[in-house]
Amino acid sequence: MPQSSASPKSGVDLHNFFVFGGIGAFGGFCAFLFSRLLMIGPFAKVALPLDLAGEVALGALAALFGVFLLTASDLTAPKTVIFALACGFFWNPILTSTQAYVTQHMDNTTTALASSSAESTKNLGRQTGEQAQQTIQTATNNTNAAIANLSKVSPSAKQQIVAASTETVKNLTAPATATPQNVNAVVSIATTSQEKGATEVRASALRQLQVLENSAANPQTRLQAHQAYTRLMEAPRP
Repeated sequence: MPQSSASPKSGVDLHNFFVFGGIGAFGGFCAFLFSRLLMIGPFAKVALPLDLAGEVALGALAALFGVFLLTASDLTAPKTVIFALACGFFWNPILTSTQAYVTQHMDNTTTALASSSAESTKNLGRQTGEQAQQTIQTATNNTNAAIANLSKVSPSAKQQIVAASTETVKNLTAPATATPQNVNAVVSIATTSQEKGATEVRASALRQLQVLENSAANPQTRLQAHQAYTRLMEAPRP
């Protein structure tokens, strides 16, 4: 695949999209002729206008993904034109690769959010004041964002996200150091978990609120944990 050593994607603009999309469309047209000649391919038995339109459109799409997403292509190199043409002709494996790339990117991004939350809250008990508040807020936001994307990630990534989110909840509910802000964070995570069907994380949040209700060093934290647990248990399930 074409590679560039310096700023390969600089100068990407609408003109380039039209140029390489058009090249890919021509590759799709060639794929159409080839499939019609041999009567093979996913569109071989489709009505002629739909076959032609489908292969041309998918060829253009595959070229754009291949040039601008999957590789660091030098847009000024002649070999990139050949590559775009090949992407258009072989649109099926290119689109399959794009789907895998997008899924992997979502897995990595979402898992990183959940893992960073678990890591950042490990030593939360040693933090005080504004630093602790910032850690709690960031961890809550990241955990909620990760849980919100559970339906978009692979099963293996989902397991990692649930495990990391559960660890974050436990880190937020250390009885000796938990504050009312910690309780609010756990309630937020539990609410998002309920909305997104993350039953394991929600169950962990409920268990940890009970722990705080019975064992938190701060009386206000115990009271707030009790109230939060009651509200969550009474809240309607989606």
